[in-house]
Amino acid sequence: MCEFHVTIENQLIHMKNLNLPILLILAIFLAGSCSDDSNEPEMEEDQFGTGLFSDENLIDEIFFVSFPQEMSQVQDPCAITAIGLVNTANAFFGFRGFFFPTFAGERSTDPIMSLSGHSNYRVYNWSPDGGNSNVTLQFSETSDKNFQLIFVQEDGGPLLRFIESSENKDGNEGELKIYGGNENQTLISTYTWKVFPDKSREIVLTEPERSDFFIKVEGNTDLSGSVEFQDDGQNSKVIQWDEAGNGSWQEFDENDNLVDQGSWTVP
Repeated sequence: MCEFHVTIENQLIHMKNLNLPILLILAIFLAGSCSDDSNEPEMEEDQFGTGLFSDENLIDEIFFVSFPQEMSQVQDPCAITAIGLVNTANAFFGFRGFFFPTFAGERSTDPIMSLSGHSNYRVYNWSPDGGNSNVTLQFSETSDKNFQLIFVQEDGGPLLRFIESSENKDGNEGELKIYGGNENQTLISTYTWKVFPDKSREIVLTEPERSDFFIKVEGNTDLSGSVEFQDDGQNSKVIQWDEAGNGSWQEFDENDNLVDQGSWTVP
């Protein structure tokens, strides 16, 4: 069947391995969100992810990949799994709050981490929780890509890399890496995303510590799509659905032999 031992809670992003205070993370999300307070400083023009976050790449201005709402009414375990995995893949959208230095109090051109072949550094620094923590964003670019590094500092401790991201100049594909916020700079999760010429899109999630783990989500503008996934020691599975929410699934062993399959229809 389609059982898969990953949940939204432990995937965003394995918070048990993320050595950052939850209050700091929430404060950054809130700082990156929009506000109606006219006394707040205007949002800086530097924004990473213009392709990823542009309206034409979002569904209902919310999700990068979505599914027909009728699928939510299906009781088939594989349909439920598909919805959960789409939401898991979209979970990296939660980090968009880090990408917009709305309240940045300082700006400089001195990089925190110099990168070979990079130019046009812009560095922002601000305290999202009022003084106990600091967040530093470093923007840079090469001839064909835009880059961003995000560092966090808690209670006067070391400046630690938290997020590393990049995207092509035309905004049609990129990569986002989440680090554990510790001095060992442990890489927890990697997301890659693509927008194809027909505006279909793809997200692939991997975890370095789990060599047999991946989630690949594909979505189309008509809300049809598919997920392919594997967890440690399990067979790989593929789930597909059409624009109405009807779907099918297949399970394959390590030799790509079909071992199980099924389907569902929406009510």
